Amino acid sequence: LSLYLEWADLEKSLGNWPGAVDAYQSYLSQKEDWTVRARWALALGQMGRWADAEGPLVALLKDHHDDPDLLWGLARLRMFEAVLKQVPPGKPRQDKLESARDLFSHLAHLDSNNALVRFDLAEVCRQLGDWDRALAEYQAAVRRDPSTKKAYRYLAEIFAMKKRHTEALQMYEKALAIEPDDPELKKESE
Repeated sequence: LSLYLEWADLEKSLGNWPGAVDAYQSYLSQKEDWTVRARWALALGQMGRWADAEGPLVALLKDHHDDPDLLWGLARLRMFEAVLKQVPPGKPRQDKLESARDLFSHLAHLDSNNALVRFDLAEVCRQLGDWDRALAEYQAAVRRDPSTKKAYRYLAEIFAMKKRHTEALQMYEKALAIEPDDPELKKESE
């Protein structure tokens, strides 16, 4: 059985997500293991097969509600569905974003030092129009990892929107220091 997992790891390293899914399915056809089922569902999500991935992730989270990989996978799946407007009929975009926010919040509570979780939480809050929470989470992200480059741009936009021009300019300067050739960023900062 371990060869199936090695096969899946090899396929993932090559970017062949369908091959990884096949390897995990071969493993699961012989032995049920929640961690392998989670990896299978996450691989489906990576392929953009969100409808196929969501059910297994939700089911697994019921028994393993603090598993960071499951939380991360389902939160990102719901965020992508909402942002990329791939929401299945009957499921409003707002609901997907609120669910993603709740999942990222739980994950941030479990791992408060993870800059990427904080950034994604800020992104979802920004999409929801919760500017104060987005601002706090972007700031938390750059405190944990100052190289979180897009956070500076969004911090600048939020500060500018709030008429906090000095802080907005500081953030634009930091963003431009990271992305000096971005014409749109230059225009925004001017």
